[in-house]
Amino acid sequence: AKERCARFCERARSATGLDVRPVESAEAAVRGAGVVVPATMAVAPSFEAAWIEPGTTVVLVSSLDAPVDLQEVTDLLVVDDWEHESTHPGRYAERRVSAGAIPADGSAAVELADVVTGRHPGRTGAGRRIVVTPVGLGMDDVAAAWLVLQGARREGLGTPLRLRSGPAVWE
Repeated sequence: AKERCARFCERARSATGLDVRPVESAEAAVRGAGVVVPATMAVAPSFEAAWIEPGTTVVLVSSLDAPVDLQEVTDLLVVDDWEHESTHPGRYAERRVSAGAIPADGSAAVELADVVTGRHPGRTGAGRRIVVTPVGLGMDDVAAAWLVLQGARREGLGTPLRLRSGPAVWE
């Protein structure tokens, strides 16, 4: 596993130019990170709330990675869509609402669209800890598809398909 991890890190470092390196534990990966994006198939939390340092943004792309006490150390919860996030079983906000830790009316969260459009300021201080749950947001799918398309073009992979029949103006 260590060799596979080292190979992955080397490929990622070469592909991105980023400082990608293996660590010995989840705690070593989380402590001191400005952005934490746990992306696992975990059935239990993969990190501890106490490891999240001031100024960190946690992006929850998998359902059960967040510890139940994460909201106690964070200052802002940003969701893609409150109704989706608060009612979809297993999502972070739904678990918080079900536990009675935050109100079901959405007053404990802000929607990402409000941050992006400036209706909400987002981070209002350098030390604020923010949790973002962007799952279900269509733009994530579009961004991922764009990266896949660019990689396929670069590698000469794939088969072009015409998705519609009709005038070329539709293409």
